[in-house]
Amino acid sequence: MSTRTLRHAALLALMLLTAATARSLTPTEFSARLHPVALEQLVPVEFGPWSEDRLAQPAVAPSEQDASIARVYSQVLSRTYRNARGVRIMLSIAYSDDQRDRTGKQVHKPEVCYPAQGFAIVAHSRASLELPYGALPLRRLVAVQGERIEPVSYWITLGGKPQYSGMALKLAQVRTGLAGRIEDGLIFRVSSVDADSTEAYQQQATFITDLFNTASPLARRTFFGVGA
Repeated sequence: MSTRTLRHAALLALMLLTAATARSLTPTEFSARLHPVALEQLVPVEFGPWSEDRLAQPAVAPSEQDASIARVYSQVLSRTYRNARGVRIMLSIAYSDDQRDRTGKQVHKPEVCYPAQGFAIVAHSRASLELPYGALPLRRLVAVQGERIEPVSYWITLGGKPQYSGMALKLAQVRTGLAGRIEDGLIFRVSSVDADSTEAYQQQATFITDLFNTASPLARRTFFGVGA
């Protein structure tokens, strides 16, 4: 066998090995098939002191609702809740069954969504909310448009687990991909129109805690990572 033939044979073998390796590392197991998510069922219209306010003026439409972006998500749930004191909390959950990089289906952060709707982000911080199972990592920001001041609290999950940072999210995506899993994910966002951001964040924390305390085991897994 000539040297040229041997070279071609070695190159072919290398190509086949590369293809086989790439195929073996390609995730094939969708976690969404193992743990189906139905947002409408997971979030009750009434819980604790809160009930859906169907007469409330609709919140400024998040960009998740735009036709071009709605196609990214498997499900989007948007509601306004009110308690007996008249406090209103706007809830928006956007869920995608495929959070791999370069699929175009990753959740969109409010830091991107709100400016796309004409808001300015005037404050941004990290926080944590102590729940019975442990600390929930939160991101907080204040979005302003004219006289409307809207403090926002949110977190992002991958495979049901809240992620503490963008880097943690990327690393989790790599780990699950190497394990052959295609994880789902969501962004859970609450906001309120309030010039007092400290008071708004306290009310939002109360809302989240009340939802956790009354949530089903599946809802706790999906939104808070308990049992995930």
